[in-house]
Amino acid sequence: MIEVKKDKTIVAYELKGARKYQDNSADQNWPGFYDGLGQALAYLDLPKIAENSEFRSAGGAFDFVYLVHARPDESFEEYDLKILNLPPIGFITVLPDGKCMKIHSAQPNPLRDEGAKLHFLDNLETLEKHSIESRIFRGIKQKGEIYFQKL
Repeated sequence: MIEVKKDKTIVAYELKGARKYQDNSADQNWPGFYDGLGQALAYLDLPKIAENSEFRSAGGAFDFVYLVHARPDESFEEYDLKILNLPPIGFITVLPDGKCMKIHSAQPNPLRDEGAKLHFLDNLETLEKHSIESRIFRGIKQKGEIYFQKL
């Protein structure tokens, strides 16, 4: 998920949710602590620019990157918290009751390139079908509202 703020700050979020078991029991399969970390690290150098059917990196367009994890509770092991402080990526936990907790704030993206950011901002209309006004987003929002009403 990508957030473009009014001041043109761009924040990228890698989301990792819990999955219910197929037998419709109340049990859930929670993401592992490292799930999504590789993807979030890749966001530091995204998006790649396509020219003449080749991709190149000009540096990242995102100002900040967060990894967002569904977790059954807010407890962490001490070494988990130490690991979260190593990369410039922020970490947000979402609990079953819908509460969001920022565990670690993102640092400015060390790979951000002003040219890549301006290119991304100049071409935002290409993402229009994925905006919060899109049919896809409205469907996701509706399912989320139904889920959280059950809690």
